[in-house]
Amino acid sequence: MTVHRATTFRNRSWRMAWLAIGLAIACVLPMPSRAAGVPIIVERYDADIGSRDAAAVLHGDFDDRLRPESAAAVTPPHRDTTWYRVRLADDWLSPHEPALVISEASDVVVRVYAPPDYVDAEYSVYRSDGSRERARHVLIVPLMNGWRAAMPLYLRVDSSTATTHELTVTDMAAAQEAELAQARFDIVWPIAQFALLLAALAVLRPWRRRVNLFFFGQTFGIAVATMYKSGVGFEYWPLSLLAPLGIKANALAVAAAMTFALGFTREFLELPRRAPALAIANVAAAIFFELFAIACVLPLPWPDWLLMTTLATMMLFGMSLIWFGGVMSWLRGQRSARYFIIGWTPVTLAMIVRSLSMILQIPSPTWLVTILPALLVALTLVLLHALTPRVRGSFAAAADERECDALTGALARSATFAHLREAFVEARSRRRPLSILSIETSATLRERALPHGRGAVDACLQAVMACLAEELRSDDVVGRHGDDRLLVILPGIDLAGAQSIAQRVTRRVGEYAVHIGGECVAVAIDVGAASLDDDMVTPDALIARADAARGGVPTSRSVSLADAT
Repeated sequence: MTVHRATTFRNRSWRMAWLAIGLAIACVLPMPSRAAGVPIIVERYDADIGSRDAAAVLHGDFDDRLRPESAAAVTPPHRDTTWYRVRLADDWLSPHEPALVISEASDVVVRVYAPPDYVDAEYSVYRSDGSRERARHVLIVPLMNGWRAAMPLYLRVDSSTATTHELTVTDMAAAQEAELAQARFDIVWPIAQFALLLAALAVLRPWRRRVNLFFFGQTFGIAVATMYKSGVGFEYWPLSLLAPLGIKANALAVAAAMTFALGFTREFLELPRRAPALAIANVAAAIFFELFAIACVLPLPWPDWLLMTTLATMMLFGMSLIWFGGVMSWLRGQRSARYFIIGWTPVTLAMIVRSLSMILQIPSPTWLVTILPALLVALTLVLLHALTPRVRGSFAAAADERECDALTGALARSATFAHLREAFVEARSRRRPLSILSIETSATLRERALPHGRGAVDACLQAVMACLAEELRSDDVVGRHGDDRLLVILPGIDLAGAQSIAQRVTRRVGEYAVHIGGECVAVAIDVGAASLDDDMVTPDALIARADAARGGVPTSRSVSLADAT
């Protein structure tokens, strides 16, 4: 019954996951096409011009500082404001109304001075600009019909990051059609993330597991950050409530996603046991991201470029911590860490490129805007795949709660054998390692404890269980194998890894003491480790070998291990 329930939920997970990916692919196949533009001349003012100098710019006082610029206008390094002059190569002769299209508008505020009256109007994804029915991945600026080449258009661009903003002049109908196609494309990746989140909610239980909660938060945070980055988030309630924050809303979503990502890394990779220093660094980095998120909400007078540069620096450090945590855990024997590395490596590389471009004010590659959301969806899918094998242990434990030992929390003997049989069959069929530990309180300790009743022996077992809780992984299983014995099932661990765990547990148990007959007595255990090999045909043979390895003469702080190969 336990195996059937776990397998059912695992299959359901993958059905929903592949449904999400199929939906994403189906939506992405009709790639959005940009509206065809007419020839334009773009020039950039190579001067520091403030907002109060707008009248002088329109009067032509700075025309001697104009420099040719491509239609893909790039904000110069370390400037908050840049002025552009845009002209038509020929007069607008089409009967349709013209429009100026500004791409990659999710982190830019543009003030437009358009002919013939040159009354300024502000456009951004954060504020109302008169046409809120579509997403704001691009900005559409309506222009006068009959626009002539001799009538320049002036743009004041306030950009927080060095993003390439392509300028295109086309007719309004074509611009709106292209924008609608782009809006559909932008919503694909958040939808895929939310679909994977629903799959995770249906499968990753029990809710009390912190690694699952961190995964939910990370997936939700990535989806929200993607929506804000594309401008879609500023269009729909309740995300539109953060529109007054401007680009700080995007930074807030990224900081929240990184906070959950660092927590997920710490729990999934079990860094407190495998890499304590990295675990502490992850906690510290998460605290910094939390403080940064609070700072985004507070009305602090810092410019947007400083905000985004700070976020980019923190992202560079945080992504490096996440990736090094995966590598460290993989080198120290955690097999599931390889999925973690596979998922995070391309995302980390892309985020490093993005962060460095923001810090150094170098324009990001145009392909990065498209590929990064796709990489994040792939990351979520890979991590869900890595979490799925742990589901069986979680559901099995939930199904066997009535058979758990109330005193120690370990599974009862029958439930323990059920887990061992399942792990044994899977390891044999998939040619994966499987090890077990047979743990028993030392004979000397039992001789001192038994005259004082079962309570003294149970206190020793409770101390052993406390040590196991600190040393074992979340998918390992501990069960009773007798009155004074415990059996630990270690899927995916070879003999060397099991012996290393046995030695750590023995040393840690030796640091505990219990009160027996008014005296403080150190806890001592005997541990035997055994690993599955081709000669074993039943789980009983594996238990027998572990018991045989435990048959040596015990000491108070050492472990007796035989070579089980």
